Amino acid sequence: MVFTDPNRLPPLLQVEHVSHHYPDGGTSVSNVSFNVCKGEFIVLAGANGSGKTTLLRLLNGLLHPSAGDIRYRGKPIIKNPEHTRKHIGMVFQDPDTQIVGETVFDDTAFGPENLKLPREEIDKTVHATLDSLGLGHMKDRCPSTLSGGEKRRLALSGILVMHPEIILLDEPFSNLDYPGAAGLLQLLEFLNRDGITLIAATHDVEKIIDKAGRMIIMQNGTIVADGPPSLHVQALEQYGIREPCASRYGMKPADWVNGRKRP
Repeated sequence: MVFTDPNRLPPLLQVEHVSHHYPDGGTSVSNVSFNVCKGEFIVLAGANGSGKTTLLRLLNGLLHPSAGDIRYRGKPIIKNPEHTRKHIGMVFQDPDTQIVGETVFDDTAFGPENLKLPREEIDKTVHATLDSLGLGHMKDRCPSTLSGGEKRRLALSGILVMHPEIILLDEPFSNLDYPGAAGLLQLLEFLNRDGITLIAATHDVEKIIDKAGRMIIMQNGTIVADGPPSLHVQALEQYGIREPCASRYGMKPADWVNGRKRP
């Protein structure tokens, strides 16, 4: 995938000198600035405690900056929270924390129901979304009976049904087995090809680096590198992130599922 220069395209998301400090002195973000363009697939890499999750929550409006400004399509996100969360969805590290419905169908319908959309429109959209994620046959299942990979897809369904432009993912492969991780990777690649902007925060870049056109590396709440993954992959370990095996042997990133190398 070709790196998208965020300085040459109109930004979809603008992050300008943003800082956030927790009252107890916990993980913070300090003076972070970058733009996100439509259709980008960004890996937000960093060791545990580097500020990745805090930054994602700021981008989604779940946290408010202590300083600085975040704008979605030119509008401050903290002044437009409902608009922001409709168009910028987030999948948490533990999908159980965002599953609220008694059935797969009910959980996916939660957002459109809160918007008070017509019942016929909700049902049609929910059925289509579940079918697109391979969950249609599970619509009456209790979410607690799903596998880890199925719960990740259910969390995504509750976001996709709102037709977002940006999806944020916090450690998307956490606690997934190989089939679950492989299925999620293929789904993310499909969503990005369909025009959805993706920002995936992870300390395990090997699975996803081949899909991304851009990598932002965080350390101690600041951005220390930003650009094409090929330019920064060999520097990962100085920031506490494991370098992918292919890079260690001087090769280009390979498709984690199929083993194919990028040209």
